[in-house]
Amino acid sequence: MSREFNRYVEKQFALRMKRFDLDPVRASGPIAWPGERCFRTRGEGTVCWVCIFPNYKGLNEFNIELAWSHLGEYPASCTARPALLARPPDCFAQHAQGFIRLGEWADPPRASWGADTLEEQLAMLQAAQVPPLADPLVEDAIRTIEVTGLPLMAQARAARTAFQALCDGPSSGSGPAGQPGP
Repeated sequence: MSREFNRYVEKQFALRMKRFDLDPVRASGPIAWPGERCFRTRGEGTVCWVCIFPNYKGLNEFNIELAWSHLGEYPASCTARPALLARPPDCFAQHAQGFIRLGEWADPPRASWGADTLEEQLAMLQAAQVPPLADPLVEDAIRTIEVTGLPLMAQARAARTAFQALCDGPSSGSGPAGQPGP
């Protein structure tokens, strides 16, 4: 893996995510990926994040997850990433918080954003080699965030009322899927 690739991708997202009016934040806690960078929606109530993280196996690639929390905090109490039962749009009303892999919902679906060849995936790249490889990947990821991710985030935020109605239902104090109510 090339540290140059990861640094470049991180800088490009920091520059390009500004247009979505998301605040950069660092993820922390037992569920945060090493090297993860997050961009958070503003406001109270339901909060969403776009989470970008390098390949944990050391390849020159990255992945993107969308996180949501009706509790207003980074979903550090989740036990898996992505959340195993998270299938939009229903999951937003059924679960207090969770993560979904954005690539699954892209058109066409993809597992991650990375080099096409194994040689490029494993290469220790020099700074001059990174932009030609990373720029098209970052552009595609930004386009996917805009076309797919932002609407999913809007659905998550809109599901707050339905989530709260489930929490306030006859189960008296416990939320859906055994999660505590807000």
